[in-house]
Amino acid sequence: MNIKRNSLYFKFNILIIGAIFLCGIFMGSIFIYNTTVNLKQDLEKTGKDTALALNAIISTDVLLDNKFAIYERLMQTLKQNEQIRYIIVESPDGKILSTTFAKGLPKGLPLYKENNSSATSEKVDKMLFESNEGQILEIIYVPGNDIIGAIRIGLTENIMMEYIKEKCIQMILTILIICMISSAIATYYVWYLLEPIQIMSKAIREIAKGNYNISLDKDRNDETGRLIKAFNNMARRLSKKEKENSYLLAELRKKEEHNSLLMAQLFRAQEDERQRLSQELPNASVKPLNL
Repeated sequence: MNIKRNSLYFKFNILIIGAIFLCGIFMGSIFIYNTTVNLKQDLEKTGKDTALALNAIISTDVLLDNKFAIYERLMQTLKQNEQIRYIIVESPDGKILSTTFAKGLPKGLPLYKENNSSATSEKVDKMLFESNEGQILEIIYVPGNDIIGAIRIGLTENIMMEYIKEKCIQMILTILIICMISSAIATYYVWYLLEPIQIMSKAIREIAKGNYNISLDKDRNDETGRLIKAFNNMARRLSKKEKENSYLLAELRKKEEHNSLLMAQLFRAQEDERQRLSQELPNASVKPLNL
């Protein structure tokens, strides 16, 4: 099917595909936004739950000053969750009891939190900072006791951003596939709707040339079928009118020929009478007088 830029096929396709694409982008943006918000909330919840669990697990080890056991529990927690970048356990006076910085310290990380010796109530804070590994969300849990000053859980957003990136690519590919399928469906239905108009356009050009013996096939019961029926009725009336005009024109020509024949006979009779009179008048003028 040859689709020109100024044809209705092209315009309908652009309209439909454009509408689907814009709707897809709008819905996809809402989906990505909601997914990002939910993932960040889940990330914060993961940090809080991990900090609470660690506080319950390592409190006894901190009292016994078993640094090896504390480190083992921190590393075990770190391995169980890929989103956790590091864990820091501080004493109530702000000193570091144990850390998991086996892979090195992320750039931009605040080395120490404020002194928590004055903290007397349980609370949870969060801090977001940029590092060489991207954005890191740090959840700071203060138990509010004299055993542990704070548990700092550093959560990387790289996994979350990779997941969002993957979803964006899937969304774009889905929108493109939907647009291609919609284009094929729209092209078919536009062709189905506009085919009678193209046929009638060709028939109208034939009528303009004087060919009134045209009848289109009506195989639809919708508006286009009624339009084709009206066109066929118009073509029949024009054909009938053309025949009537041709008959009248033929009759007029016959009458014109008859009138021409009568005029010719009249002129011939006048000429014969004139010649007869011209012959009689000279004979009368030379006749001798009898005295």
